[in-house]
Amino acid sequence: MSQSYLDTCREAAETIDVDRLAAMQLGNMAERGGEFEFRQLGRLSVGSIGEQYLGVKSARQISGLAFSRVMDEIAFIGLEVHHSPELASYMPSFVNLLRVEDSDAVAILTEDASEGGSKEVHGRRASPTVTEMLYEPFKEQGTIGEVMDRAELRGTVAFDVEGRERLLDFSPRPVKLEYVTESAAFEEYQRQTMLALSEVTITIPGSSVLGQGLNNLPVNDKGSNGV
Repeated sequence: MSQSYLDTCREAAETIDVDRLAAMQLGNMAERGGEFEFRQLGRLSVGSIGEQYLGVKSARQISGLAFSRVMDEIAFIGLEVHHSPELASYMPSFVNLLRVEDSDAVAILTEDASEGGSKEVHGRRASPTVTEMLYEPFKEQGTIGEVMDRAELRGTVAFDVEGRERLLDFSPRPVKLEYVTESAAFEEYQRQTMLALSEVTITIPGSSVLGQGLNNLPVNDKGSNGV
C-alpha cells in the first residue's frame, strides 16, 4: 500500500534537520496572495522525499489562520490523491505547520517550486485533465460545473513551472465551499489530520535565525475567521 499524503507530511516533520532549518534566513517575499505571503528559505533534505527547496507561507502571525490552512491543505490534498494517485506529482511534496517556540508566530512550511528562484513560476488555468481529477472525490454531489470553482481554477490553484503544471496553493480551494463542507470523506480526512496535528508540526526556537525572522514579520490585521 502506498504512503498517504498525511504519512508523507508526518515523515517530513520527523526527519527534517530542525537545527539546520532554524538557522535558515527568511528570504524576501516572493509571492503574496490573500492572507498569505510566500518566502523562500533554502535547500534541505526531507526524509525519503530527498533534497528539497523550502519556503514558508506566512499568515503574518495569525496563528489560527495558518493552523486551519495547514489542516485543510493536508486533508484536501490527501483526499484528492487518494482518489487520483496521479495527482501526487502535481501537489506540493509536503506541507507542515511551523511553530516558533514561546510565540504566536506560525507559518506553513512547504516546497519551493521555484527552487530558490531559479525557475519561473506563474499562475495559470488548471488544465481540463487536472480539473477532472480534482472533481473526482466530489462527483456524486453535483455536475463538474456546479462543484468546481472556476474562478480559482483560472489562476489561484494551478501554476506553470517552466512548462510543468503544478497545484501549489489551496487557499481558497478549487471546489466550492458548500460541496467541501458537505463531503463526509473530506470531514474524515480533516479528523485524521487533526488527530495527527502534533506529528505534522515542526517547532523551532524563538532565538533562532528563522524564529526571529518569523517573529519580526508585520502582524496581519484582517482577522482569522476564514475557512
